Amino acid sequence: MSPEGRDAGPGFRFVARALTALALEQPRMHARLLAAMGEFDLAFALADERFTVAFRATGVRAQALPPRLPATRQARIECNYSALFALIDGKLLLEAALLEDRLGVHGRLPALDMLEQGFTTFIHGAVATEAMPALLAAFRAETDSTLAQARN
Repeated sequence: MSPEGRDAGPGFRFVARALTALALEQPRMHARLLAAMGEFDLAFALADERFTVAFRATGVRAQALPPRLPATRQARIECNYSALFALIDGKLLLEAALLEDRLGVHGRLPALDMLEQGFTTFIHGAVATEAMPALLAAFRAETDSTLAQARN
C-alpha cells in the first residue's frame, strides 16, 4: 500500500491503514482483492475529504486530493461520516442508504459490479484482520475529533 497525502483526513488514513493491514495480515485475501479489482481507480468523497485508491496487479495506491476537487475515476463513492458509521454498525441497511441518498455509488454497471466484488472480498479479509478493530476505533475517535473542531 502506497499512501500519499500529508494533509489527508481520517477517512483517507483509515482506508490506507486498513488496506496495509490486510496486505500484511491476510496476504491471500489481499491478493484476491487485487485480482477482483484488476486495474481499477476508485474515488471517494467522504464528508469533506476527497481521495482516490488505485488498484493494480502490483499493489494499491491511495492519494489524497484537495477538498472540493471532483474526482473522476471508474467509480465514485460518496457519503458522510454518520452514514458510514451507521452502515458499519448495522443501524442502516445498504439499500436504505442508497434509496435515502445517504450513500452515493456512481459508475458504469461493469465498474459497479467489479466494485461490489472487491468490496465483498475486502470485508471478508477485514473481519479476519486482527488490526482492524483498533483501526476502526482510531478512525471513529479521529472523526469525532475532526467533527468537534469543525463545530468550534
